[in-house]
Amino acid sequence: MGREIGLRGAERRSTQRFSTHCSVALAVFSAVRGWNLALLDAVSPEEFSKTLNHPERGDMTFQTVVETMGGHDLNHLRQLEAIASQSATGLGAVAKPGPSQYTH
Repeated sequence: MGREIGLRGAERRSTQRFSTHCSVALAVFSAVRGWNLALLDAVSPEEFSKTLNHPERGDMTFQTVVETMGGHDLNHLRQLEAIASQSATGLGAVAKPGPSQYTH
């Protein structure tokens, strides 16, 4: 019986650490995303249409890079939501950053 209580205590501590890690990860993600959105607010339409070379995808417009970044953000949010829904931490749904004109 004592061992069972010890395991529950370890599980509770592990869950608390997980909750903290998720909170920190979401805060960092949100801060970086906010920084990117602020930067994009300063980009002109002409700059969005400029072509650049992505090291893995070749030539693409800056607009396409931004749209790809938006999809990447959404993918990570789905991952965080899945982790949160599987945990017993009571995290529930992960708060999503607000909508952006830069993502679809």
